[in-house]
Amino acid sequence: MQQKEYTTFLSAVPPFADAAVALQSQDDVFSNLTAQVTAPVLYSYVWWCLQQALQDGVKTLYFLARDGHILYQIAQLFCQQYRLPLQCRYLFVSRMALRMPAYHRMGDAAYDLLLVRGANLTPRHVLERLTLSAEEQKRVYADIAFSEADADVPMAPPVFAVFAEKLRHSTVYAAFLQEKSKASYDAAMQYLEQQQLFSGERIGIVDSGWNGSMQNCLLTLMQCAERPLPTVKGYYFGLYTVPQQGEWAAWYFDPATPLSKVIRFNNNVYECMCAAPHGTTMGYQLQEDGTAVPVCKPMGVVDLANAALAETQEQVCLAFTKKALPQLAFSDFAALPLGTLTEQLLQRLLFRPTAAEATALGQFQFCDDMGECYSFPLAAAGQEQALRQCLLSQRFLQRFHRSSAVLAEPFWLYGSLACSGIRRKRWYHWNFACWDFIRHGIGRRRQN
Repeated sequence: MQQKEYTTFLSAVPPFADAAVALQSQDDVFSNLTAQVTAPVLYSYVWWCLQQALQDGVKTLYFLARDGHILYQIAQLFCQQYRLPLQCRYLFVSRMALRMPAYHRMGDAAYDLLLVRGANLTPRHVLERLTLSAEEQKRVYADIAFSEADADVPMAPPVFAVFAEKLRHSTVYAAFLQEKSKASYDAAMQYLEQQQLFSGERIGIVDSGWNGSMQNCLLTLMQCAERPLPTVKGYYFGLYTVPQQGEWAAWYFDPATPLSKVIRFNNNVYECMCAAPHGTTMGYQLQEDGTAVPVCKPMGVVDLANAALAETQEQVCLAFTKKALPQLAFSDFAALPLGTLTEQLLQRLLFRPTAAEATALGQFQFCDDMGECYSFPLAAAGQEQALRQCLLSQRFLQRFHRSSAVLAEPFWLYGSLACSGIRRKRWYHWNFACWDFIRHGIGRRRQN
């Protein structure tokens, strides 16, 4: 692994360089990457969040599960070290847990959230987003005249579009949407009440970001309570599109950031860097005493393997934080090149990883669907055919429906490319970057 590059970057912040060197292990590529890239990146982001929150007069900062798990722990160390007048709380939430109780109040917008394409989505996966049982799924299939025999067949984009349109016009699906959403409402509201989100104070939320949907859903739910709404501001690592409700700020990128920087980032890899050692929050359950507790997805074999990696990351990140904090003052933030350092570290790893680095991070099993119905390695060898489908020529053929992608797109293209046996890696790399520039550019035009 080319450690010298990271060492050179980190030398701009000597306490970071010292901490990373102290935590190096001779043979553990994963731990070394965590110390040299993940830890300083997350440390810088948390420092920014705390600085911004205090400037904005925020009293309580909520770190959203699961990406906020390690960030919450780092923030606690900051607050202890500098005695910051800020309360940090960890909020058990997820897209599914927040959206479900809000669907029945969202009108057609609920369908826009439920019927989003995924990497390897089947009809069964789509219906499981609404937590429909096998018998309930059969009723929906019957209503839309869909063959249950195809329930586990991955859908190409044209097939998915037809399936989604049928669900939008299904009275059975609409009835289940209302039923499931209303049934989850009381427990969700009780949990938010217990976490003091209705205290009336100005609050902040910390989350990865991307589209701000968690903030939108949280505020939609909070608006349902017949109480004055607090001012809510989201502090995000990055945003492709901004939240429709509340205030926001982004650390690494937002819709005004040059595309040359955005295309060198991969949100899937970042989410793995923030992996938590517990299952995703599926919803909430009311207890006999009236309190609500979060219900997390049971941990399977894949989840346990991810949890072990997450625990290693957290241990290294916390050790890094403990070594760096005493060497820095909280007010040093503005004087240090943390933004530049974050960009250098992430672009080097995410955009141009070595095979060893991609293999180390590629151990994570990742899913881009809120129901987590499937998972694939973040990066892996042997994906040559899937990578060929991502060349510009193949993209355009697929876009105009002259051909269909056979395999799901790798979650980290540059990582899988580094692991592959493809010889013309630079050609593939250029193709991937061009496509990202095109799709993000189109996305921004649609926003405007």
